[in-house]
Formats: sequence, structure tokens, C-alpha cells
Amino acid sequence: MKKTRLLQYTREVNRVPLEYRRGEADPVPIITSIDEHIVQISLSSVSHVDCLTDKWKTLTVRYNIGDDVYPGLRHPPAEC
Repeated sequence: MKKTRLLQYTREVNRVPLEYRRGEADPVPIITSIDEHIVQISLSSVSHVDCLTDKWKTLTVRYNIGDDVYPGLRHPPAEC
């Protein structure tokens, strides 16, 4: 089976110092089927999005990314 990268992001490594994290794990992406042609990838927060893909074969991919720690400091994400 061939793998396809839909999203690549950098975790929030510097946002909260490790000693203050209270055992919290890095957020995990949640993939939800909207209908037979659309999926949504949700992620509560990231340091920044490196790349993402809006279409994969006949599937449309939507993103719901809550917190981009450094918005505006980088160009819009590239296509994966």
C-alpha cells in the first residue's frame, strides 16, 4: 500500500516549558468523515504547519487547526 502525506506540522516544542506541561501529551490529529467525498483533519494546536494537501484522488481534505503558535511569520503552507 502506498502512503500519502496529507499534513506535516511541527509540534509545540517551545510553547510551554516541559516542567509546566503537567504530563500533557502533544495533540493528536483527529480524522473525521464529513461525507463520502470529504474528510476533516482536526488538531488543537501546532507550532506551525509545514505542508498540507487539499485534494487526494477524489477526496477533499478540510483542516481545523486550532492554534498556530507563530501565524504570519511564515509563508502559507506548501502542498505536501
